[in-house]
Amino acid sequence: MLAKTKAIQLLQTLTAKEVEEFSDHLDLFASKSAAFLKEIVIWCAGFHPQFDQPGFTKEKLLQRLQKRKPVNQDKLRYILSDLALALEKYVVYKNSLRGDARTHLVLLEYYKEKDLERFFNQKFEALEQILDTSASRGTDFHLIKYQACDHRYAYHLRKQREGLDDELQTTSHHLDTYYVIVRLRLFSEMLTREMLLKVTYDKPLLPAILEMASWEPYASDPVVGVYRTVIHMHLEPEREDYFEALQKYIDSSAPLIPKSELNDLLVFSQNYCTGKINQGKENFLWKIWEIYQKMIAYDVIYEGEYIRPGLLKNIVTVGIRLNQLEAAEKVVDSFGQRVEPRIREGVLGYNKAVLAFARRDYRQALRLLSQAQVDDIFYELGTRALFLKLFYELEDAVSFYHHWDAFYNFIRRNKVMSDAQKASHKNFIRIIRQLMRIRAEGDRNLGMKLREEIERQGVLDSTWFHKKLDELKIPRP
Repeated sequence: MLAKTKAIQLLQTLTAKEVEEFSDHLDLFASKSAAFLKEIVIWCAGFHPQFDQPGFTKEKLLQRLQKRKPVNQDKLRYILSDLALALEKYVVYKNSLRGDARTHLVLLEYYKEKDLERFFNQKFEALEQILDTSASRGTDFHLIKYQACDHRYAYHLRKQREGLDDELQTTSHHLDTYYVIVRLRLFSEMLTREMLLKVTYDKPLLPAILEMASWEPYASDPVVGVYRTVIHMHLEPEREDYFEALQKYIDSSAPLIPKSELNDLLVFSQNYCTGKINQGKENFLWKIWEIYQKMIAYDVIYEGEYIRPGLLKNIVTVGIRLNQLEAAEKVVDSFGQRVEPRIREGVLGYNKAVLAFARRDYRQALRLLSQAQVDDIFYELGTRALFLKLFYELEDAVSFYHHWDAFYNFIRRNKVMSDAQKASHKNFIRIIRQLMRIRAEGDRNLGMKLREEIERQGVLDSTWFHKKLDELKIPRP
């Protein structure tokens, strides 16, 4: 399938403006047949960014190319490989221009290798000014500082200059600070995944890195400090003051933090709240709702130019649990066009179905859900779970048990889900099947046991289960 080839998938990642730029300067990135490749890009641009449209086939492309010269399927495969290589070179070129600091760093290395000392010194001073006057002090600050200082040290060492000790010390400081920050960030990620997914990582260096992070000059670095807070927030989850300290740091420093790192900090906060909610601390629903509002306000809800579909799903889920249906629907409507076109219809259909279900408009929810298809494991799980709840509410036992069997087999055969995910969803479908039985048989004793089990071990969507047991007049313990 043409749309699945590497070249076309790379084209799909570009904006329309970038496709035009790539086409105009293709001879800079293509080692051969630039004119031929340009013909392909111009044709593809007419479909960009949705390459699953009718007419976008190898056969149609071959017909167009054969007007220039004979081409067969094998030849086209080689041509598309050449196009993919040219696109990779363009991507490298575009990424080398991200920000003045990285551009200066590339030129600094070039002037060092070509021994253009005057230009080298000018570029080093310009780079230093950019970094020192920048409000941002994220992880990349120390990485670029280290790389610049390392180039300077290597160049002066080659020239056998005196006074290298201070340069070597400065280079070492920035490398060590970068190392400490990256190690802390990785440990933060490990700890949050351990909490949510019940996996275990080897972390033999964690105590040593935490101790190193408490030494000067590292301890005074604000980024080191914030990741230390994240780690303690996970190591001592009962101490909510670490969570509050992280929120204060985010609120006071958001404009100064690079967006990628700001997103990481908000996700760590979100996952901490999720862990608390799973422990039954419902007050953290409001805290996680506030974090979602911050993600929107600070413009970190995107992957590239599109909103993250999983985040949109989470916002709607929490909004419903807090009875903020209008606010959740407003988010869906506001960001609907920022969903990736390939999955937009399915993502919006699913989230609108969830909102319709919350409003007890079960027929509308079923219609929307039946039309929603999203190639995403979390949406797949959400869709299957919602089908079971819908058929329970509609008292459609035949459809319920049909979908129950399909859901069970999906979980059993799935190789993507973690063991913890499988366990929690198996528990969900087991509980909802028991709920269906209790309603059919009127078994109050089984209902009381089920409610006690939900209270004791927790279950996905426990609030909904308790509400259904209330409707069946099953007393709470």
